[in-house]
Amino acid sequence: MLRSIHGREDVHLMQSTTILSIRKKEVNLMIRRSLLCILTLLLITMGQAMAKGWAQTVTITGPGLRKAIVVQGAGARPLTTITLLDTHHSLSTAPNYVGPGYTLTQDDWDHVRYYPSQSGKPGYIFYIGLLQRGASSEYDGRWFRITPGGERALVHVLATHGVHFSTAKT
Repeated sequence: MLRSIHGREDVHLMQSTTILSIRKKEVNLMIRRSLLCILTLLLITMGQAMAKGWAQTVTITGPGLRKAIVVQGAGARPLTTITLLDTHHSLSTAPNYVGPGYTLTQDDWDHVRYYPSQSGKPGYIFYIGLLQRGASSEYDGRWFRITPGGERALVHVLATHGVHFSTAKT
């Protein structure tokens, strides 16, 4: 206990210390709540980003198909733009020759076209763009090599629907 000649100062000092202690606890609680809110928002945002990255539905149209192929759920994951684009092998110009292409649309928001290679090398992806009015991305209008895993998945889906062609040996 604090002792002083003037008893009132001791009481005032004890009250100030108590108030500071209470405020410090309140501030710590506010900081914890704020961090929890930020973490929650971050997790929600990441979940939404992953939901967009992993398409729920991919629709494929192109030559040799009597009707559009619709791939849904987990089967659509290997056909998403994220898994198809080899962003490390972007081309500065269009390839010299590309034959007929297959258009892939993801959840009515992302649009690419696959061109199988005629030379046994990996095919190409042309990133058409986002379908929402006014939306764009840094990949719009650019050419990429297709990833080996993406090409295997796409060739498999096309083959199960009667489309066969010579592509890369992946």
